[in-house]
Amino acid sequence: MKRRDFAKIILSLSPLCLLTAPADKLLRRFYQRFSKIETEGRKTLRTYVMFNMYGAPARWVFDNNFQPHGDDEIHFHPTIFTNYVATNDSAYDAMSTPIEYSTVPFKELHVPSLWKSQVFFRDKLVPMTDLLDNMLSIRGVRQGISSHPVGNVKQICVRSGGLSVSGLAADASQRPIPAVSLGSSPAGNAFTSHQGQVQLEIGYQNSSPENNLIHHLTRSFLKDEKLESDIHPALDIHLPENFDPLLEYKKLVDKYARIIKETRKQCPIPGLTDKPIVVKDFSAPTKEELIFRLNKFVVNGSYMLDADFDLAFADLEIGRNQFLEKQFALAEFVLLHKLSSSLVLAPSKGDEVTVSGIKGLRLVEKENLKIIEEGGQFKVDFASSDPAPRDKIAVYMDSHTSGSFFVVLGSSLFFQSMTACLLELRQTLKDHSTPEDDLFEDVLIHLASEFERGTQRLDGFTDHFGDANPTSFVSGIFKDYKIYGNILVNSTYHANDCTLGEAAEVTEHGGIIQSESILSTITTLLGGPRLSFRHPSLFQIKEGQVVTHLAEPKNIKV
Repeated sequence: MKRRDFAKIILSLSPLCLLTAPADKLLRRFYQRFSKIETEGRKTLRTYVMFNMYGAPARWVFDNNFQPHGDDEIHFHPTIFTNYVATNDSAYDAMSTPIEYSTVPFKELHVPSLWKSQVFFRDKLVPMTDLLDNMLSIRGVRQGISSHPVGNVKQICVRSGGLSVSGLAADASQRPIPAVSLGSSPAGNAFTSHQGQVQLEIGYQNSSPENNLIHHLTRSFLKDEKLESDIHPALDIHLPENFDPLLEYKKLVDKYARIIKETRKQCPIPGLTDKPIVVKDFSAPTKEELIFRLNKFVVNGSYMLDADFDLAFADLEIGRNQFLEKQFALAEFVLLHKLSSSLVLAPSKGDEVTVSGIKGLRLVEKENLKIIEEGGQFKVDFASSDPAPRDKIAVYMDSHTSGSFFVVLGSSLFFQSMTACLLELRQTLKDHSTPEDDLFEDVLIHLASEFERGTQRLDGFTDHFGDANPTSFVSGIFKDYKIYGNILVNSTYHANDCTLGEAAEVTEHGGIIQSESILSTITTLLGGPRLSFRHPSLFQIKEGQVVTHLAEPKNIKV
């Protein structure tokens, strides 16, 4: 028996395992003395990049895959859908066209139908599925909590105050700025280092050169006598002579802005935006049924009852205030110049939206909605409902007060644009790689949100769902798309009997996958020790290959 295995057995039987933070810290440090396998022989850790979607947008349209084999049993709920059913009609009637959860084949697996889309990539259109060649998804993870702040913290550390993934990367860093946090998120604020490293926290202010986020990032080594820094004097700053970081950053923002704009313009989503979206008639045989149907058109608590949604979406923006463009611009800038070992990228406070800039021409506050009966049908009486037109409506990632129409549309458009940006970032890292220095293999990108959305039983709106916490990674260490994790077919959340991605037991793992094991997985993939001794990594890297003991994903009915 190897001594590290002996140490694991002894420690697992110890009364220390009954303790929490102090025991976990002691166990991890003691085990590290015996274990060398988890560092995979790397001299440095991979760079960690988290795209943090604080607010938890619906991910069943993107990477929370309910049918990875295409024919897995699911229980459909009318709030949890991916697209309209194909018909011969010239437009989708958002009130009456049937909806479905559907998938599209990709090699040996199936992915949600959004992946049928194309995206704009370097002056041509390419399949969204190109990203899957370097992507790994894990579904069926139990977060154990449905609070936004705490759930967001648990994306990066076992508990607040404990060593964070960002802190672990910073502790091993030889970069000028060990860790950077952009925007506002609990995960960014949860940075904790055991070696006294400091995270540089920057915002999106860019009204002047002095407030530009790149100025905040680079001012410590651009020979500004008024803004000196104590960065390590022996470190090599990877910036050319006479380099203008503000100009370079602006070019990068413009590049990603064009990618998002052209994807939105040239790449309709099959089954969702590839036809005009209209509503011919807001009516139903009963008042209760009409209210239920109208709930899908609620956005931020008001009914948006426009007849022509294409007109309403004419100036639609992905995200708000270009936060997605700025995140990717900063990520590319930092990664190419090797300025930091950890990046946590989140929207600014209040900008946690999937889409914005919607025009509501017939926006009706709930208390002003008037319903009349006419010819055996209950209808909206627009003449008496006092519509209040409003521009620049946003769909928030935290979509409690938005109906399924806006949740699915907003999340789908957001993830399509994010994929386009990821493809560009991936290719840029590949373009700047050499056989001796593979930038893409040395970066682990984590797509994180605090949980999936659940559905309420009666009104069809979404809620927090901490028992379903999908996560995905993009990196050169993944050579083909894989998905792991088991889910329940029939969740009982809010008395539903439907498929929501709720975590189910995984026999090879010894139970349900907890979010702590995702953290151990992240640090193992980075090339470092796991954060929690009691929660093993789902993967190991052996001889340059990512390997796992997990079997193919299953849907389990109880």
